[in-house]
Amino acid sequence: MAPCAPVLTVDNQDCALMEKVSNCVYDKFTNNLSWKPVSSSTCDPIVTLYRIYYKASPSGKFVKIDSTQNTFYQHIKTDGIRGCYAVSAVNIGKKESQLSNLVCLENCANFELPNLFSPNGDGLNDTWLPMRCPKFVSQVTCKIIDRYGQEVYDYSGSINGFVWDGKNKSGKLMPAATYFYECQVDFDVLDENQKRKVIKGWVELVK
Repeated sequence: MAPCAPVLTVDNQDCALMEKVSNCVYDKFTNNLSWKPVSSSTCDPIVTLYRIYYKASPSGKFVKIDSTQNTFYQHIKTDGIRGCYAVSAVNIGKKESQLSNLVCLENCANFELPNLFSPNGDGLNDTWLPMRCPKFVSQVTCKIIDRYGQEVYDYSGSINGFVWDGKNKSGKLMPAATYFYECQVDFDVLDENQKRKVIKGWVELVK
């Protein structure tokens, strides 16, 4: 008979650590898996190894990514935190248990905009950029208008190119005033309800 399926837990602390990264560059993520063996009279108590399975989304197909004799495993990724895991137990006769419980992790997406900037050339707060390192943003579409409804900035593309220097489309620096924006932000997340967010607000241009 095969072993019982283990009970899996998955922990990730990278979201908290990302807040401390000064250059906003994230190129490695570590998901920490651990599991508890389960004993039963209907299961083989002798386990020789565990197999780790991963899929990018709950609807995806599991792929075995590794095997280990330990009851813990670190999955190091370069594309983010999100993903789903399960573990199985294998006995000496190579009989495999059913998969453990499914555990999915979500990317900690973030996008916040400030309400003030000063494009006066002093090197401090000269451009309008997202605050506190935007995270897991796939695309940004944003328009800014003045108080008369005239469009002064229009952008659609990756987060890396999103910045307003306080100038209009002709390259003229706009006067100190309040401007209004509407941004559509697409996130790299599992939750379909959180994949797109529309943000409306205002920004004060001061000199």
